[in-house]
Amino acid sequence: MYYMIPIDQYTALHILKSSEEHSGWALSVKRAFSPYVTYSRNVFIPLTHVCRNRCGYCIFRKEPQSNNNILRKEDVFRLLEKAESAHCTEALYTFGEQPEVYPQVKRELHEMGYSTIIEYLKDLCEYTVEKTSLFPHSNLGVLTEEDIVQLKPVNASMGLMLENSSYRLTKTEAHQYSPGKDPELRLKTLKLAGKHKIPFTTGILVGIGETDQEIYESLSDIRRIHNTYGNIQEVIIQNFQPKPDTPMQRFRPVPVSKMVSIVILARLMFPDVSIQVPPNLNKESLESLLRAGADDLGGISPVTPDYVNPEYEWPDIDSLNLELKERLPVYPQFITKEYLSVNVYEKAVSVTDEEGYVR
Repeated sequence: MYYMIPIDQYTALHILKSSEEHSGWALSVKRAFSPYVTYSRNVFIPLTHVCRNRCGYCIFRKEPQSNNNILRKEDVFRLLEKAESAHCTEALYTFGEQPEVYPQVKRELHEMGYSTIIEYLKDLCEYTVEKTSLFPHSNLGVLTEEDIVQLKPVNASMGLMLENSSYRLTKTEAHQYSPGKDPELRLKTLKLAGKHKIPFTTGILVGIGETDQEIYESLSDIRRIHNTYGNIQEVIIQNFQPKPDTPMQRFRPVPVSKMVSIVILARLMFPDVSIQVPPNLNKESLESLLRAGADDLGGISPVTPDYVNPEYEWPDIDSLNLELKERLPVYPQFITKEYLSVNVYEKAVSVTDEEGYVR
């Protein structure tokens, strides 16, 4: 049982301006939620880099080519085999949002026997569940209800970063050429995941020009969805790192003090949800962020880079000097028949201990 203390706008903005006086409170809330710092051991599988969005900070996206836009099954299977050898448990499937809007990608899918990339992904996830020791987690951009219904039976969990629910940001360098970053579309996807009882990961991207008010409103939107459906397993606080040769290359990285204050606010607003910070983007400040209430490091891969931030290597787990608990991509409290298909549930139970962590 987690006692919800409503954080109103005035309190939230005060926390974001002067976080130090609230850090002890946040840490005690974190310890009441879980004594552990968790992570998953994963393989990052980008099925395509083609994307309908052109975010001002992104280097993941690539222009469609005449051929070879999609990672083929044999390459995926090789990655899965490599991941099994490295004792990974999570297969993180990603791709650029709705790549079929480009005729080159649509033609390639048809040649492979698929009408959409969701159909292709479903086959890969089914193979992953049935033929490997890994569990799929799909993070794909905005989805329709039909997409979600197709993917639920073959996924342990799914995800979509809200990033920010500000319509103002859709007119800025960050999202002005990104139709999929419409807050209404992203919030709708979160609600559909809740309706269909999918363990879901979401979060905010900070440092792209948002205000403190917009940070609070974005977290509040996620909180309202979780209050309704109860399926948010993790909220990520991800700090934007400026990339050379992008429209937002001149932006400054988020100060550690700001990240600390946002993590504190998120912990107080989500006493019943894990708060993740990416360890490769916060190597020097990880201890401060964990003291602020973060309790999860997300997926750390021994076999693939972070394709979104390839210049930031994953930390060596053993060098972190932390007592870490390894989890599946689905958090322990969601390893139930209510949230997982029979096949995924039985497989998850077979590899986890009495607390729901990886044996």
